[in-house]
Amino acid sequence: MILGIESLTRRRYAAGERGTDGRWEQGDATDATIRASVQPASDDDLKTLPEGERTRRAKRIYTSSELRLVDQDAGTSADQVQVDGDWYEVRLIQRERSLLAHYRVIVLAVQEGEE
Repeated sequence: MILGIESLTRRRYAAGERGTDGRWEQGDATDATIRASVQPASDDDLKTLPEGERTRRAKRIYTSSELRLVDQDAGTSADQVQVDGDWYEVRLIQRERSLLAHYRVIVLAVQEGEE
């Protein structure tokens, strides 16, 4: 059992496509509930991210639910999770295979207009 577990809303987008005008159209969103432990991101967590993303608000999440990163080949966006009313996008996933198999996930705050 992961400590400090709470229910979070996970938003997943279906594959998008280019519209007739050539602009990218996001796929439809589907929300689901996951169980996770939310922690502050450490300086070491931030160092794993590209330099330009290290100044954004970040959280570390532990969950047994499988989350998804952006996949340009499949045309899918990264999953988002809602924490305390704010949306965060999945940026890094590490599978932990210790006594309790789970995922360690780094999420970054979604900026206005990115949702």
